[in-house]
Amino acid sequence: MWDRLRLSPEQFKMRAEAMARGAEIPGGEACEGTPGEKISCRAGRSSFWINWRGDMTPCGMMNSPVFSVRELGFDEAWKRTKEATAEIRMPSECASCGMKHVCRVCAAMCVTETGRFDRRPEYICEMTRETVRLTIQEKD
Repeated sequence: MWDRLRLSPEQFKMRAEAMARGAEIPGGEACEGTPGEKISCRAGRSSFWINWRGDMTPCGMMNSPVFSVRELGFDEAWKRTKEATAEIRMPSECASCGMKHVCRVCAAMCVTETGRFDRRPEYICEMTRETVRLTIQEKD
């Protein structure tokens, strides 16, 4: 088991270089089953969206969770929106990604593109890697 935890000199060098650049760490996947981070934007925490039908969602780009202001009243709909939003978790891979501070992924993107809050849209990862690559290339 311990042999699998050790890095070869090449793997160590790759990780160190990636860390120095602030890029994704090669082989730095999240542990399977590790819950992702909570939503980091204001959606469902200090802001909300109410559509023409009176349905409240955490964000205008989300279709769920949804609560009816007309049926529940504003206070109860807002309470339930905050509670439901607190349960949403982003993809676990994003929590351990070395590029998470550069990445523009959000819960609305995840659920819209993949159908789940905890699944990452791969094209966002590709776009972020390319942005980092081009930024480093331009710097050099």
